[in-house]
Amino acid sequence: MLDTIRFPRSVSFCLGLTLALLSGCTTARKTAPKTHTFFPPAPDEPRVQFLMTFSSERDLGGKSTFADFVTGKSSGVSPLVKPYGLCLRDGKLYVCDTLAGGIQVFDLVKNRSRWFMPRGEGRMQTPINITIDGDGTRYVTDTGRNQVLIYGSDETWLGAIGMKDEMKPADIALTAERLYISDVKGHCVKVYSKAQRELLFTIPRDPKGAEGKLFSPTNLALDPQGRLLVSDGGAFAVQVYDGDGKFLRTIGQQGVAPGLFARPKGVAVDSLGNIYV
Repeated sequence: MLDTIRFPRSVSFCLGLTLALLSGCTTARKTAPKTHTFFPPAPDEPRVQFLMTFSSERDLGGKSTFADFVTGKSSGVSPLVKPYGLCLRDGKLYVCDTLAGGIQVFDLVKNRSRWFMPRGEGRMQTPINITIDGDGTRYVTDTGRNQVLIYGSDETWLGAIGMKDEMKPADIALTAERLYISDVKGHCVKVYSKAQRELLFTIPRDPKGAEGKLFSPTNLALDPQGRLLVSDGGAFAVQVYDGDGKFLRTIGQQGVAPGLFARPKGVAVDSLGNIYV
């Protein structure tokens, strides 16, 4: 006849917890039917499909360990607070958080996230937009510092463009030799040489001219033909120029009907030339 084995209460609790967890793993989870959200909704032809939301590392679907579950530990990366501009490069999504004063980097390959928040000279105050060059150089427009902050591909501090109160940069677009910086305070786009970081000219070329005048230029984009698109919230439109600042056309006007704008900000162009505002 076998003797009864008696465990201490703490051991019994751990065994019970383990058995409960194991039994829970064998239970098949019911998956909710997939729903798809499109814009515009039917009966119009759908053009955009909603896929998912990024707010924190949990949204990446990364696998947590058993130890993380038992201890209740997480990666320690706080979620986004007030995101604005973003940039996607090499499987990583960079999101500027204007309230947190940093950039959260979502690694879509490793399903992890982390904060890019340099200290010292390179410290950010109110990062609005980030643009990454082909060599990995990062340009961040900071409306708190009123400068464009520049970091290397290894996140080292390289310097800044603009003196205090000289301008209020909102976004930056890059070509092989030039930097296009929207200046809300100056009501223009300032064009710099990339190598020397020297001011070449401003857009519009004729500040007193009626055509292509800018009021509150915020975001920028370059299309496949090298044309510069400027989102102007003050003009309720997107202004289009060639690479040398010659005014080409205006897209949109004030209103709430399709194709009209109330307060345009972000602007982007895909490889086919489709414009998103």
